Amino acid sequence: ANFEHDYNADLFSPHNYYQWIKAPLSIHQGTIDEAVPPQWSQDLVSALQKKGVNVIYHTYPGDHNMFPSAWSDAVADSFAFFDENFKIQ
Repeated sequence: ANFEHDYNADLFSPHNYYQWIKAPLSIHQGTIDEAVPPQWSQDLVSALQKKGVNVIYHTYPGDHNMFPSAWSDAVADSFAFFDENFKIQ
């Protein structure tokens, strides 16, 4: 089956449901990521914030999608986010 042919794909798009998100989100982005261009993440963060979602956006300059140069920073940022928002420590 061809989803776009059989259904109105816009009705199933995640952007229709951002207002349902109640938990804070942490988004990480390498600035030279080719799999997920930084603009996509920036647009997502902006759209989520417009819907009132608490979003923490981390960028890692000169890094790709797995943050090879900034892995320890990404892990530290994640621990800080979870500790502040979910009291894990």
